[in-house]
Formats: sequence, structure tokens, C-alpha cells
Amino acid sequence: LVVLGGAVLALHDGHGLGGVKAWPLLAVASLWLAAAGLALMARALQRTQQPTLIPVALGGALAVLAVWTTVAQLWAWWQTGTWIALVAGAVIAVLAVLLLCEALIAGRRAPQTSDET
Repeated sequence: LVVLGGAVLALHDGHGLGGVKAWPLLAVASLWLAAAGLALMARALQRTQQPTLIPVALGGALAVLAVWTTVAQLWAWWQTGTWIALVAGAVIAVLAVLLLCEALIAGRRAPQTSDET
């Protein structure tokens, strides 16, 4: 299905350049996925009581970059009237924000430790 979807996206314009138009959408998604990955890495390190400064700092910087890029790209799609990309980008942005909010909530919960040995 993924290959078929990629082929349809690439060939929908009849010249095989449809994927080039989707590149900004993939870039936005990859930034958000990288920020989420670093948040998960920081959470795993926190559970093992290891230092989390580097993944938190990198994840925070990447999240700021992802927000900036997402807003700029959504604005560009709005101005050019590229509605399908605008909707897809907005869905990615909403899901990414929900995922990062869940990561923050999980990070604030007290780690569950067992006293049984």
C-alpha cells in the first residue's frame, strides 16, 4: 500500500514530479518525528535514572524548529491555495502536538518503582 500510495503521489501530475511537491510535507513530518523520538529517548533515560540533558535540549531545539517550519509551510500552502497539502500538514501538526503533549504528561508522572525484591 505504501508503494502504491507513493506511486500515485509521484505520478498524479502525469510527469512523475508529484513527489517533489510533497517534499515539504515529508520534511515537516520528519522534523516532528525526530522531536518525538528524542522525547521518548529522554523518557527512557529518565526511567533508568541517567542524564537527560542532551536529548531534552536537542529535542526542545528540534521542536522549536519543527513549529517554525510547520507554521511557515502551512502559511505558504495557504497563500498558494494548495489545499490538500494544507490539510495534510495541519493533520500532521495536530497529531505531533498531541504526541508531544502526551510525552510531557508522561514525563511529569512519577516513575513507578517497586519495593519488592
